[in-house]
Amino acid sequence: MVIALITASCLWRNVDGLVGDDGAFFLKYAENMSKGYFWYYNIESGPIWGASAPLYPLLIAPLIKIGIDPVAAIKTVGISLLNAAGLLGFQYFAKSKSSYGWIFVVLFAMNSNIVINSMTGLETPLTVFLICWAVYEIKNYEETISSSSKTDFSVFKIPCIIGILAINKIDLVPFSVVLTIAYCFMINGIQQKIKSILTPLLILISFHAFAWLYFGFPLPNSFLTKALHQNHLPRIISRDWVLDDLRSTSLMALLAAIAIMIPLLIEFFKAVFNLNRLRTVLIPPMFVRTGLCLSFLGVYVFLGYSLKPPFEPYIWYIAPVSLAICYLATLFVVSIDSKIQLKAV
Repeated sequence: MVIALITASCLWRNVDGLVGDDGAFFLKYAENMSKGYFWYYNIESGPIWGASAPLYPLLIAPLIKIGIDPVAAIKTVGISLLNAAGLLGFQYFAKSKSSYGWIFVVLFAMNSNIVINSMTGLETPLTVFLICWAVYEIKNYEETISSSSKTDFSVFKIPCIIGILAINKIDLVPFSVVLTIAYCFMINGIQQKIKSILTPLLILISFHAFAWLYFGFPLPNSFLTKALHQNHLPRIISRDWVLDDLRSTSLMALLAAIAIMIPLLIEFFKAVFNLNRLRTVLIPPMFVRTGLCLSFLGVYVFLGYSLKPPFEPYIWYIAPVSLAICYLATLFVVSIDSKIQLKAV
């Protein structure tokens, strides 16, 4: 049912079957990769790290290699990753109550920012999948160590997912740092904490070292262009562009997400200042840690692209905000339902 709902939404919102301008960059990279030229845009010009999400074409190239039409390949990967992300989000909430999972899936499938950008060849579905995977694994690990004495630590799971996320989107490195901090607070032993910090760091450093050797520079051209060389150009958008888009695509979910951030912050300060004597705000404890991480993600990306807007409205840049809103709005419903159940007792 989850897969059917998300797939139907993807197909409905992309009835024309077109690939966007920026999505075509990844398609060109993937086509050349299928011929053995990795990260070549123009084969005669040599490798270049143009687009800032280097991992996405690697998923598309094998499908093209086995004979699948390039446009069909990139859309197949987009739908598959989006379905996987939706299933992870469903499981994130459904472990507490299946209806919570369905609320998330409906919000997720109806979010045009996430779905449309995932079907036009952009890196959005991989970004969304990695975020969903990371928060699911962190919450799942916390549930495991809370329900039993088992405290198995694996350096090859959560820290590796965080490291891959940091490679995939350079602007999400601060979010990867926050996830690492959240994970460190769950594990015991200084050596394990050091490993959980060093693993994603080494993954990130290793890839950028490879980029320096292979491309001649450790950062993507798109990042440098937008960060350094477009400041003098007149922008066609204002600093309100992110808020305007969110208001037009998910106003009610946005308001619910903002509302739940207040009790999440209360829980955070209770933990930091040991104020457990204060009355609980009825957010199930298993959602607090990842809820705070997702709140940071939403606020960080929102403020970042509002205070320093790009040259034009690259809507897919704010897909992480839309994803955070889906999680936090569902968590708002979870909180309300918890209060209702408590009063009914």
